[in-house]
Amino acid sequence: MPLVRPLQRAVLGAALALLLVQALATGLLIERGRQEALAEGERNVERIGRAVETTINRHFTQVESLLFGLPTLLGPLPPGGRFDPNRASEVLQELNNQNLVFRDLLLLDSQGQAVASALSVYRRRRLPLPNGPGFAEYGLHEGGLRIGGPIRNPASREWALLFAQPAAVAGLPGGTAMAEIPLTALGLLLTSGDDAPGLRVSLLRADRTILATQPHEEILVGTRPDETAGPPSLVHSRPTRYGNLTIRVSLPREAALAGWRGELWPALLFSGAFAVMIVTLGGLLLVLLRQRDDSDGERWRVTLASALDSMTDGFVVFGPDDRLVICNQRFREMYALTAPFLKEGALYRDIMREGALRGQFPQVDGDIEAFIDDMARWRRSKGPPIERHLPDGRWVLVTERMTPDGGTIGIRTDITALKRANEELALARDAAHAEDEAKGLFLARMSHELRTPLNSMLGFAQALLQNSELAPNQREQLRLLHDAGGHLRELVNRLLDLSKIEAGQLDLDSRPVTLRPLLEACAGLMAPEVERKGQRLLLEIAADTPNVVEADAMRLRQMLLNLLSNAVKFTPNGGRVALRVRPLGRDRDGLRLEVQDSGPGVPPEKRHLLFHDFSQLSPHAEGLGTGLGLAITARLAAAMGGAIGCDGEGGHGAVFWLELPLPELGAMPEAPVVAPVASSEGLRVLVVDDLAPNRLVLQALLETAGHRMGFVASGAEALSSVERETWDIVLMDVHMPGMTGLEATRRIRRLPPPRGAVPILGVTASTLPEEISACYEAGMDAHLAKPIDRDALLAAMAKLVTGHSWRRAAPAAASGAEAVPLLNEATLRRLVTEMGPLAGHAMRDMLEEIRQGCAILAEPGIARDVSRMRQAAHMVLEPARSLGAERLSAAIDGLQRAIRATQDTMPHLRALPGVAADSLTVLETVSVGA
Repeated sequence: MPLVRPLQRAVLGAALALLLVQALATGLLIERGRQEALAEGERNVERIGRAVETTINRHFTQVESLLFGLPTLLGPLPPGGRFDPNRASEVLQELNNQNLVFRDLLLLDSQGQAVASALSVYRRRRLPLPNGPGFAEYGLHEGGLRIGGPIRNPASREWALLFAQPAAVAGLPGGTAMAEIPLTALGLLLTSGDDAPGLRVSLLRADRTILATQPHEEILVGTRPDETAGPPSLVHSRPTRYGNLTIRVSLPREAALAGWRGELWPALLFSGAFAVMIVTLGGLLLVLLRQRDDSDGERWRVTLASALDSMTDGFVVFGPDDRLVICNQRFREMYALTAPFLKEGALYRDIMREGALRGQFPQVDGDIEAFIDDMARWRRSKGPPIERHLPDGRWVLVTERMTPDGGTIGIRTDITALKRANEELALARDAAHAEDEAKGLFLARMSHELRTPLNSMLGFAQALLQNSELAPNQREQLRLLHDAGGHLRELVNRLLDLSKIEAGQLDLDSRPVTLRPLLEACAGLMAPEVERKGQRLLLEIAADTPNVVEADAMRLRQMLLNLLSNAVKFTPNGGRVALRVRPLGRDRDGLRLEVQDSGPGVPPEKRHLLFHDFSQLSPHAEGLGTGLGLAITARLAAAMGGAIGCDGEGGHGAVFWLELPLPELGAMPEAPVVAPVASSEGLRVLVVDDLAPNRLVLQALLETAGHRMGFVASGAEALSSVERETWDIVLMDVHMPGMTGLEATRRIRRLPPPRGAVPILGVTASTLPEEISACYEAGMDAHLAKPIDRDALLAAMAKLVTGHSWRRAAPAAASGAEAVPLLNEATLRRLVTEMGPLAGHAMRDMLEEIRQGCAILAEPGIARDVSRMRQAAHMVLEPARSLGAERLSAAIDGLQRAIRATQDTMPHLRALPGVAADSLTVLETVSVGA
């Protein structure tokens, strides 16, 4: 047949063209991925260089500022008129203790001899003069700071840099102030926070001599290695503010391409599979066309049609003139409404037009010809496949490729199952989110409902325990009632803790904590139970354990008491429990806390159940608990960045351990002096609560303290009572029918003073953070959760009547960010005073950090890069707080909370540019005058 050979050539040409296009496309994609990986590596190297440059500039500026102001700190000559080295050494030692960057501060005479130092060992050796060949001038002012080194410290054998500054100290002519910075400390300043393999950050002199490098390699210090040696690398150099000191960041190209190489093989395999499919299809067509060369052409057509009909995908071929050549049965089934017009020789546009008129294409919006034009342009654009919805509800993936002679080959793949699977996944995700919300709402409501009867139980028990006329057996029965209520309250609190941790809403309050008193207090709380069971409780604290650490004291105490309570519970009478504390060691900052008991132990095959919710391995143990203590402890340890585990052999006791990264602090800061709280006896108290039992509880608790009370059962009655009478304090419930406690508080605050300024204490069973914030936003001065503790109630009332208000100290809600001031002038003034003449330079550096971080947070798609978004937020938050930019700090804090809680960050990102622009405008104006 005359058409057979041209068709064979067309099929062969089409197959080769498709293979060539596939090969070129694959090569281009691979090369583009390689270039993008290198570009990303270069951006990372440049970003790290900028961050390290900012850190070096800021810390060197601090050192220069200290050396520059040292004569002022030393003050005038003493009455004797002679320079006092001992007094100067004391001042230097105090300054040295306040700074972790340099190792020692010294004063040198004109001969280079140390006459005073923070560490006395340096006074026994002669140091190089700051004008010698080992020093170069790098200061911000002519004749100022000089930097020498690196030199090896004769005492510690460590490498260090020497910072020298002429110091006009009274009684010491030609004096020089000098600071020694160990290269190990300098290396920490070069830390970028990026763990890419092979990444190196170096500080170089003008002659390319290495002063410090991270990772630290002592063999490189003081050398000038050949930068062209070694594997090819991405290099970025940035000059610092200090003369010829340069930051050099290098990353091996292979490390930058590691991610690209990981994606290379899947791309090649996919391309190879596609090529095999093309070759197979082309070979099949060629075989069928060769069979057509036989005299029986009809049998060839039947064979080809059968082969195409056996395909699971729809298949269609149009010739160069856009006329239908062939299509399989699967294609006709997909386009059932168009099937009558799928005849050999039919024009593409006619087929499309007839199908559109009969509703074959639901996506047509009315203009059929425009739709056909768009499809025709797409078919010849070599664009990516598109998805189309069919009238019967199915989805198909439409793929079109051109043949060398100008024809087209089309494939239609049914992706309905994939689309439904994606929809089911989305529904499952939404259902899980709704389930989490429902669980949190259920726990909150259950907590509220449980706290209301608990309030009556514990309140009356506390009130009756104050009665001195009770018989001993009655007092014991009341104490048992009070303890049972306390146990139920603890269960409610633990359930809420678990809910907060799972929702990512538990915030840690890290503050300086003196470790030994906290450990002794935990052991003291367990003493009654230990004595009852005749046990021994040992507290063993290693000698090198830090005295003060930064931690959330309440959560640390909660974890230790959970472990100690379990140990005492499962240890038999006369047994032994030990609490041991020691540093982690092995270059790891933090503590290891161990609780060892002499109980039955935990079988290895059951240890994986220890830290699950409501898990109890020994249901018959004394003092059956909730099974939540260890689960909450494990989650708290994870929230602190630590770990928890259990060791020991079955039958020989168990060792539960915690490893927590608690930073060591030098000393406990001095506590502010708190004025004594005035007596609050004899107050006129208005109690607002819709439940009579709650009003009776408050009456019983307050009458014994000498207070006079009035009672109302609704918010409207409370408002009316405050308008008519004078009250010293209002105890306001929140959830009441009609006018709630929140609305009543808002209306009371609108009254003219002094009635509108009456102290209001919210007494409610609502304990979630957003509920407490709502109390403060409504105008309440404090919040007290039910069940009410008598001592806590009286203490809160005593503070409120003296003018204290927790509302003023409460953080602003995210919705009210505009109410936060742009600038805290007191914070900014304190910074300018501390920095002295270098305040302007420091402020400009901080503003540059804020601009860079905000620029990253304004990038499109940053919400999908959580790690980079978190790093940029941290970059902005620290300088913003230092400069007193309160509104910007609050906005960044809200963004960080949303990141930690895996919530939608887009509202925070959209609001951030406006807040940043306003804050930078004010700060730039201030920095010009600094």
